[in-house]
Amino acid sequence: MQLVCHLVLLCCFVFSAVSGRPVELSWKDCTNPWDKGNLTSVSWVPAHPATGENITATAHGYIKEQVVGGTFEMTLTINNAPIWRHRGPLCGYSHFELPQGLVQVSTDGLTCPAKPGPFKATTSVVISNSSPRGGSIVSFLSKDTHGNNLVCVEMFVVS
Repeated sequence: MQLVCHLVLLCCFVFSAVSGRPVELSWKDCTNPWDKGNLTSVSWVPAHPATGENITATAHGYIKEQVVGGTFEMTLTINNAPIWRHRGPLCGYSHFELPQGLVQVSTDGLTCPAKPGPFKATTSVVISNSSPRGGSIVSFLSKDTHGNNLVCVEMFVVS
């Protein structure tokens, strides 16, 4: 009987580690009217994501001036305290991880030089099944080579 109980617990643990727990996502545009771009939408696939699976977020917006390069800054905030920050190139592909592999991030930024007009940028994220439960805010701010703000988005994540 004890062996059966251990096997059932092991199966439950394996199933929960594989299937992950639900992740709730929402977003807010934090771009100012005087910034050099604006954000029109952010969507993600799958529509009902879970930890341990690839979540692809796609941002659509509009650039007001040509962008030849720049940087982005991503900040993770928990309980109103920024706990992690990463800077990377605005143009092209970038990949980075949070410590201990809790989150893996891959971004396909702008194709530069980017002409004024609509843009699309994608970011793929995998939140580890071992990541802490709770809520967090991920802020993403992009700037051109002159330091002018382009677009800003805050993603609210609950897992």
